Amino acid sequence: MSSFIRSVKAICKREYKSYFSSSLAYVFLLAFLVTSAIFTFKIADWYKLNEASMRVLFDFHPYLYLFFIPAVGMRMWSEEDRVGSLELLLTMPVTVWQAVIGKFLAAWAFLATALLLTFPMVITSYYLGEPDTGRLIAGYGGSLLLGGMCLALCGVCSSLTQNQVTSYICSFLLMLIFMVAGMQQLGIEAILNSVLPQDVVETLIFFSIIPHIASLARGVFDLRDFIYFFSIMLFGLGSTVAILRCRKASHKLNQPITAAVIALVFVSVVILNLTFRNVSLRIDLSEDNLYTLSDSSKNAIKKMESPGRIRFYFSRSNPAVSMEQKALARRVEDLLREYAEESNGKLKLDVIDPQVGSPGETSARFDGLSEIKLGRQGKMYLGVALSYQDKVMTIPAFTSDEEDQMELNVTRLLYAVQKKEKPVILFQSSLPVVGMQADPSSGRIKDEPEWSIVTDMRIDYTLLQMPAKVRVIPDTVKMVVLVHPDTLSEETMYALDQYLMKGGKILCFLDNFSLVEAKFNKGVSHKGRMSQMSSLLGFSEAWGVRYVPEELVADKDLKTPVKGKENPFMLSLTPENLKMDEPFFTNVNKLHVPYAGYLDYRPVKGLEYDILMKSSRNNLGIKRQDALKSRESLHKITDETDPKILAIRVKGKLKSAFQKYLPKGVISDKHLKQGTKDAEVILVSDADMLHDSFQTNIQHLFDGRRERVSISDNTVFFLNILDSELNEGSLLGLRGRRYKRRNFSTVYQRQINQYESKLDEIEALQLEHAQASRTVSLLESKMVRQLILNDEEKQTLTQKKEDRARTDERLKEIESGLKANSIAFEKKVFYWNLYLPPVIVLLILLFRAFLAWKCKRRAA
Repeated sequence: MSSFIRSVKAICKREYKSYFSSSLAYVFLLAFLVTSAIFTFKIADWYKLNEASMRVLFDFHPYLYLFFIPAVGMRMWSEEDRVGSLELLLTMPVTVWQAVIGKFLAAWAFLATALLLTFPMVITSYYLGEPDTGRLIAGYGGSLLLGGMCLALCGVCSSLTQNQVTSYICSFLLMLIFMVAGMQQLGIEAILNSVLPQDVVETLIFFSIIPHIASLARGVFDLRDFIYFFSIMLFGLGSTVAILRCRKASHKLNQPITAAVIALVFVSVVILNLTFRNVSLRIDLSEDNLYTLSDSSKNAIKKMESPGRIRFYFSRSNPAVSMEQKALARRVEDLLREYAEESNGKLKLDVIDPQVGSPGETSARFDGLSEIKLGRQGKMYLGVALSYQDKVMTIPAFTSDEEDQMELNVTRLLYAVQKKEKPVILFQSSLPVVGMQADPSSGRIKDEPEWSIVTDMRIDYTLLQMPAKVRVIPDTVKMVVLVHPDTLSEETMYALDQYLMKGGKILCFLDNFSLVEAKFNKGVSHKGRMSQMSSLLGFSEAWGVRYVPEELVADKDLKTPVKGKENPFMLSLTPENLKMDEPFFTNVNKLHVPYAGYLDYRPVKGLEYDILMKSSRNNLGIKRQDALKSRESLHKITDETDPKILAIRVKGKLKSAFQKYLPKGVISDKHLKQGTKDAEVILVSDADMLHDSFQTNIQHLFDGRRERVSISDNTVFFLNILDSELNEGSLLGLRGRRYKRRNFSTVYQRQINQYESKLDEIEALQLEHAQASRTVSLLESKMVRQLILNDEEKQTLTQKKEDRARTDERLKEIESGLKANSIAFEKKVFYWNLYLPPVIVLLILLFRAFLAWKCKRRAA
């Protein structure tokens, strides 16, 4: 074995050096590196994606390899055959296997060198943001495996001919087959289905490159992907060995025997991949192990008292189903198999293909699955039904947008079927939380969609809307949730008070300045008014807590950039500002709290107080009428003070807020002045944080796709509270387990700093422009009324118009300058990535030329 390795090493070393002795190698490196930079920065527009990851580069690699790898592999054996050194190599004391493996490893090492020279992009990712290192490693690993597979196939083509051009074309076409197999947009799958059986088409599509490389791009090393890449590598190497031995031998049946051996090896590769097709063994390198079954999911399985059955419906045989949908279905099936394997037989998995008119389609409809329309090409099913005891619950359809939430959805399904009934939540809000229909008569021209927090609550809880007036809150209500409650009647307040006396729970989001309400009412029926306040004044004081009216928190340390400006009222809370030992904050790393008020408290004997959220010490309470003066407010924060309380929890036997009088109609004998059981109240100082716009954003990808990404953990925080209080924390380990967007924070901060440096001048110009415009408006109004102005007024009017035009011009100059600086920085980063790798390649070339000149001089 040692002699085998030594021979392979010697050949590999010789071949690797020979690459750098050829001008073609340098042309390849230069072309590959320059093209990679142009595709990443210009075509994909990395800056517009605003994501610190290498995904854009790895997405292009299959297509770049299609053109560049045949150029590397075409000379492997064609060049040896052309110059006549092939026969000499095969007569040397090395086996054909040693020669083939040595040459392949040399070509693979050369490709690895090309990938290594893309290191400026890695440096750029870490400089501009904080990429997921696990995904980055997996991406490079997947790219290297893909390159090795392609090189092995190119070796087969190169061994068949001595013409390098022919070798290139054959390699290109062979790789193209693996690339486009199953691409619905090209119609390949539809053509195959018209001439081949469905099982054969399924097998061919399974060997497409795209789904295997996609798994690695997510940061998951899957055993099946390794088997796929390495088996095809071995097929390519084995076929090359067989062809070279055939050329070396002189037996008349040598060619048929060689063809039969290659066919046998190919069949073995197919069987091997199909055998392991349903075996899911993975290494998850993503941050927080996003694609590994969590403890919460395992606990849900352990709590099962009787067997259950999972029915996974997927229209696998429908030719209109795209490759992306099939890849998604495979990942869903893998996840479900993990549940079945973890259950030790408690959960059985049935995989059903609901063809049109089949019993499978009838079963899918009976289980309540949703049809996914495929345009004119029909429909498909991709969903799950879970049967447990006498219950059946479903996930009607899976979409790629919710892939990060797959485990959460399946696990909550497991918990739901094990419950006798859902906990009841009484819900009230003055905001359009449950959505509203369009009403053109009032100026509302489009529907207001339901907030995602309500959609999520409906899944796990029975949600009841509280009427405007309620006399008694039933004992079946496990929690009352109030969001910006600015219209509570005295009757309702008393009902809430007595609910707490009996040990009830209230979660309340108050607000002094609701952006959502202001936006909703703008131009409808409350034009020009400020949003109403919700403070529970006269009610919360009984618990020793007061929501400070009319004031908002401005914080210098927690300010958030908004359109290039740092807004001290838009707070970004980190773990330092949260009570992280509380289960409420499991998987919570960032909270966006816009224009929040604050709370204070005086402890009441017998009650417990927990501060859940707080500001930094660099804060100041600002009157809400000054909320839009963010710059002035920022300058007012000069001294450190105690952190402002943004959320607090009160627990214990509370005292009634109705001690001195009772509302009309209340029987005094039934009135409770003191709590009989421990109650719990959680007060949060902002309600807007629950709106979807402060939690998720739509990311537009380079290929036209849109992806919903998380920008905060506000929803996670809200649902964690409900889960902790009502569900024994069963889903806490899953909340927030999603791929988080990693912005180019350095670029954004640089833009903010540049804007800040010009802000004083901008504000002065804006003030001057406003004063000039006001004067011009007054004089022009006077001229319209009186049809004449005196000479002084005419001169003033002319001067103010000139001042306004001058300030306009200067503001445009500043804006253009800031934009030019931003573009210049982007170009600088682009040129760094574009020119540095080629410069390194040219330095290698010069170094090689210098060594050759030195050896030649020494020989002379």
